[in-house]
Amino acid sequence: MLWNKVSLRSSLQSLNSLLSSKNANPPKSAKADPRRIEQVRSVMRRALDEAGVAGFEHVAKRLEQAKDIEALWFLRADLMGALSTIQGETAARRAMAKVTPLFDGLLPASLNSRPSPLDGA
Repeated sequence: MLWNKVSLRSSLQSLNSLLSSKNANPPKSAKADPRRIEQVRSVMRRALDEAGVAGFEHVAKRLEQAKDIEALWFLRADLMGALSTIQGETAARRAMAKVTPLFDGLLPASLNSRPSPLDGA
């Protein structure tokens, strides 16, 4: 039973350090600069327009209605789905590779993308 106490204490310490991390909050610049948010929205919309928005008007509408950078971040999955249906997964991944870096410095650390074994890296 001693290992349970040690494991629990270690887990609680890890959780505490994670919650007290400075990276847990989004940078203030993300809220202060709507131009960067509009730049991200524009690139996402352009990717959908170039692929052909027919059949995915709901994705285009959600892109236009997204109020903050976090909403746009979560819309990447919808955009990827639409692009892969229209153009195929390889072309969709290329398009998304242009979108994802635009979020650098705008999101909390917990929302940043992680390396994927599918990227071939």
